[in-house]
Amino acid sequence: MAHTHAWHKTPIGRVVCFVGDLRTVIPGMILVAIALIAGTWIESASTAEIARARVYGSWWFILLMVWMCASLLFAVIERYPWRRRHVGFILVHAGLVVLIVGGFTSLFTRVEGHITLREGMSSNMLEIAGDQLQWHVHEDGGFTTEASTVIDSRNAHMAIGDVRLTVVGRWANSEAQSQITDDGAEPFHAVEIAFDHTATTGSWLGQTASDEAAPVMNDIRLRVLPIGEEFQPQPTTEGDATGPHFVIGGEEFPLGEADQQAFPGWRVVSVARFRNAMVGDDGLQEGDPGGQNPAIQVVLTDDAGTIERHFAFAGFPQPMSRIVQGTTPSGAALHFGHGPSITQRVVFQRTEGGLRTVREGADGVIADVSHKGSPPYDVELDDMRFRVLSHFTHAQRTTEFVEAPAGEANRPVLLVKLDDGPQTEPVHVPWNGEVPFTVEGQPGLLRYGPATRELPFTVQLDDFRRTDYPGSRMAMAYESDVAVKIGDGKWQPHRIWMNNPFKHAGWKVYQSSYIGDDVSVFSVMKDPGLPLTYIGCTLLCVGIVIVFYSRVFSHGHPGVPMLGSRKGGAQ
Repeated sequence: MAHTHAWHKTPIGRVVCFVGDLRTVIPGMILVAIALIAGTWIESASTAEIARARVYGSWWFILLMVWMCASLLFAVIERYPWRRRHVGFILVHAGLVVLIVGGFTSLFTRVEGHITLREGMSSNMLEIAGDQLQWHVHEDGGFTTEASTVIDSRNAHMAIGDVRLTVVGRWANSEAQSQITDDGAEPFHAVEIAFDHTATTGSWLGQTASDEAAPVMNDIRLRVLPIGEEFQPQPTTEGDATGPHFVIGGEEFPLGEADQQAFPGWRVVSVARFRNAMVGDDGLQEGDPGGQNPAIQVVLTDDAGTIERHFAFAGFPQPMSRIVQGTTPSGAALHFGHGPSITQRVVFQRTEGGLRTVREGADGVIADVSHKGSPPYDVELDDMRFRVLSHFTHAQRTTEFVEAPAGEANRPVLLVKLDDGPQTEPVHVPWNGEVPFTVEGQPGLLRYGPATRELPFTVQLDDFRRTDYPGSRMAMAYESDVAVKIGDGKWQPHRIWMNNPFKHAGWKVYQSSYIGDDVSVFSVMKDPGLPLTYIGCTLLCVGIVIVFYSRVFSHGHPGVPMLGSRKGGAQ
């Protein structure tokens, strides 16, 4: 520097000149470059969360960036009193400082996550990165969330409200192994049968209240009688029986096959029957072979292209339906019916010290066999042969989690122990699952799942639409009609698609993806550091232009020839 100011020789001035000197700044810039290279490598080799923990959010990187900000500021202060020729220099340094501050503001205050909604559902809870434990207490006949805490370490002592526990381990992935035990609190009759006499495991059949709810195998109904119920011959009701049928306007229409008329104006597209139905993303699907939940799913269409999906369950009398495509419903209801009288059935009855098995046909009992003692039993009912492997009177299904290798769809498990609890072994709490605990005599549930944050508004999905590329099932575009309620205000309609988010108080709700035909996934974000980033970029760009192209506002700086012969462009 050709000229110095008198205040530079003061103790404060010497500190300012030292911190703002290039000989101090350049080593810091080299260290920042090395840190950024390391952070980029860690992020590419693992995850952004690990890179943040080890580099970008670490104490040493924060101190390093504070050093850089102080150097940039002191380099400007060093040139005081400022002149018009310092404008470009000041803008460049101010832009860099604002960018750094904006970056750290985003790093520590940015909130982003997602909301997954099915049509008709609403939520004001945002799922964010991280794991969370929640404690639910029993109140007014149900469970409500009393407290929650974010898990920030693998092994830690934690407090969730009044509950104190220790996280003793975490499995990255687990596998649920289901088994039937004979230690249920209530009587429940169940048998395990196998048609292969060399098999060691088979299919479980649980008691049902009626023949209609019992499963059918090879056109033979298999029913397990509840404990204490005696076998009664099946009355002949073939003339009075009804199978699956639609009811519309008080008139019944028996269910036909695919491509047949369901009722006037509507045609059957497909019919699917299930032994143990479960509700999936795209309708019903077959569940555990050992369960019994008979159901039927029918898809209908009309001449206008409207498509409806109907469900009917044997054990649930209320018919259900939804429009898959179109807007005008048929108004029909699908009923499971009690079906035509089954021509044959096998009945399992608990007897004193054993099991009675009866095979019955249209003309009466075909075979009646009783076994004493403990299974296995080899059962012969005329030409029907199978083995009863197990026979329980208090059957209940239990699930045990075991550690499993990493896979495409991992399900972590948290191993926890209550500090004041009676258990000696850690309890396995699965991801998005809950485990009952009793604390000081009060029942509760411990839930492990994604961390959540309450939003200042509620989003309700009214309708999701998807447009596919012609001749394919690949989505070309998709959008959602939603209703948003801010606080206690009124519901306001909005339409969200890829580049048209809903905005409120810094929050943005984007259309992210979808699941099936009626589930929409929204990405939600709030970044308080984003305005600072925009301001910093603007200052930096303006400053660079001034430095390189303005003789008036950047006299004597790199890229701009000095006016006259005076030296001192460093000031």
